[in-house]
Amino acid sequence: RSTLPITIQRRMTMSDEMNVMPELTLDPSGAAAAAAVLLAFGGYNFHVARDFSQRGEQLLTVSVPYGQRVNLTLQDGTSVWLNAGTTFRYPALFTGRERRVEIDGEARFEVAHDARHPFIVETYACDVEVLGTKFNVMAEERNGLFATALFEGRVAVTNRIVPGERLMLEPDEVVTL
Repeated sequence: RSTLPITIQRRMTMSDEMNVMPELTLDPSGAAAAAAVLLAFGGYNFHVARDFSQRGEQLLTVSVPYGQRVNLTLQDGTSVWLNAGTTFRYPALFTGRERRVEIDGEARFEVAHDARHPFIVETYACDVEVLGTKFNVMAEERNGLFATALFEGRVAVTNRIVPGERLMLEPDEVVTL
């Protein structure tokens, strides 16, 4: 291991007539310390990014007791009203290309517009995909019920029971199975 200082030269122009060649000296132990700081900072950023990604994958569950209703605002600004007897699963953070939630029961949604990240409500029977709209979903697997009512905007309803079946709803339209 060398203990000689490392010399870096660079040309600085003070004026058209005079050029100065300053010498910058960096002690090898200082370079090692700087490298250690950069590695530590990079490792910390990697850890934070990995933790952020893992939190986004974590699903939270809300189960509404009979006789009650719950209002939630999701991380993206979407408002959700859950009816009695509903179970709603959603990620703590929306980190992927789409914003996907799951429901068994009934809920009304006012979805925050984000054209690059479609909002998808997954049920036992159908997926309801929106970009920014107001709609209601009722999906009770135990009773074999599914319905979606659109108030504003547009939604696409994709049947999970009959593959390839997809409907586009306009305001004031309802689809049931």
